[in-house]
Amino acid sequence: MGHAQVFEYPNPRRKVVGDLPIYLHQDFHNKGLGLTMLTELVQQAKKEGLHRMGLHVVTDNKLAVHLYEKLGSKTEGVLQGSYLGDDGLYHDELAMGLVLG
Repeated sequence: MGHAQVFEYPNPRRKVVGDLPIYLHQDFHNKGLGLTMLTELVQQAKKEGLHRMGLHVVTDNKLAVHLYEKLGSKTEGVLQGSYLGDDGLYHDELAMGLVLG
């Protein structure tokens, strides 16, 4: 159905920063699972002392963008043509970040 995790950087200067890859199959969208997964990961990251989490999302994925914004993530930039879609076309991605505290 999907997966989510936080990768923490091993470099001492970035040790409190993580990247958040998440995937939820479209058959399971709009059921609260993404929110549950992300809420748990944010809580775990805070518990582990992470300061910040970053993620990339295809700009066309409006549901995911809305969910990330709902949890406090902010758009930090656009990566133009960085994602090759199933349609054979390149799509833009948003670079988003969430400062945990």
